[in-house]
Amino acid sequence: MVGQKRNTKKEKRKRNKAFPYKSRIKFGKSDEEILESLDDLIESKDKEKDKKMKKEVQTQLKEEVKKIILLDIINAINQGKNIAHISKDFKVSKQRLQYYIRKLKNKGMIKKIGYGVWETTERSKTLTKDTREVRGHAFMWKVKLPKIKNWNKRIQVLEKMKIPYKLLGTHNKTPRILVKDRKIWLGSNYLIIFEPKSFLAHTATEAKNYAVLGLKQLLEDIEARLKVSFKIRGNYQFKVRRNHYALIKNLIAKQFNKEGKPMNIFYEGDLWFIIDNSYNLEEAETVHIDTAIPDNKGFQGYMNSHKRTDFKVTPDFILKTLNQVTQNQMMMDKNVVKHFEVLKGIEEAIKILSKKVGKLK
Repeated sequence: MVGQKRNTKKEKRKRNKAFPYKSRIKFGKSDEEILESLDDLIESKDKEKDKKMKKEVQTQLKEEVKKIILLDIINAINQGKNIAHISKDFKVSKQRLQYYIRKLKNKGMIKKIGYGVWETTERSKTLTKDTREVRGHAFMWKVKLPKIKNWNKRIQVLEKMKIPYKLLGTHNKTPRILVKDRKIWLGSNYLIIFEPKSFLAHTATEAKNYAVLGLKQLLEDIEARLKVSFKIRGNYQFKVRRNHYALIKNLIAKQFNKEGKPMNIFYEGDLWFIIDNSYNLEEAETVHIDTAIPDNKGFQGYMNSHKRTDFKVTPDFILKTLNQVTQNQMMMDKNVVKHFEVLKGIEEAIKILSKKVGKLK
């Protein structure tokens, strides 16, 4: 009996460790690689749910991108550009551009005034630009649990309440349930929650705040379903175990994707920045578990600074400017030396003149 208790304690310690699949999931990878890693952990019918969730996210993001493209076309038309010029500026085929032109025409936002020439209508002013450029996604939460009565019998409780579950993890002893298409691992003293939804915002901090709000609403739903409370001293205690923040339609990402070059930047062995095009959004992502938000804020500020200067302050521009300053300084130094020589000559001339004036006296 004693030996059995020891074995049970060992197993319990193993179960209570951090997320049991951590070594099998490739953190900091692209969205598609994350989904592929998760697919390895579940059965085939769950893969269909993953595909459905991914498709919903993809549809949502495509609609946002379409809106941005339509607004850019309206702005181009307002500048007097025809179809040929817009096609060239946007680097898009005339056939694809005609698709967006038809959309705008059907919405009554533009009207044709000549061959390949359009003008906007009053209705076009109703299409406002979505200035949110950060997509927070790939969130994974670890929620600390209080002492819950009969939590060690949660499997029996799930069966009694007829809540579907799967046993996964070490020795297949951790139940996992689905709530609103979210996968929730019910650990001994924690919950692990995967959030498939994306959160569009102006900044990474704002995106995380939206995600946290979604997490709290989800926890309330789980509590209601299981008839328990996860709050400790009146609050939920949780940590983010993974979070990605992407700048949508980023110019650097566009360039690297155009050239077909991958980009993964590491700092002290940890991946913190990637170029990702999983949803054709040309995204520059910060992915470090601890510094993703400040990294994103810094990179966003860097890109906006370039935008304000119309990308004129390049390394070549800085080197050229420094070279001009150096040359000007050298010329100034030479002029100062010459000035000193002239002043010295004037001083000598004054001395000679003074001597001659003295002799005249």
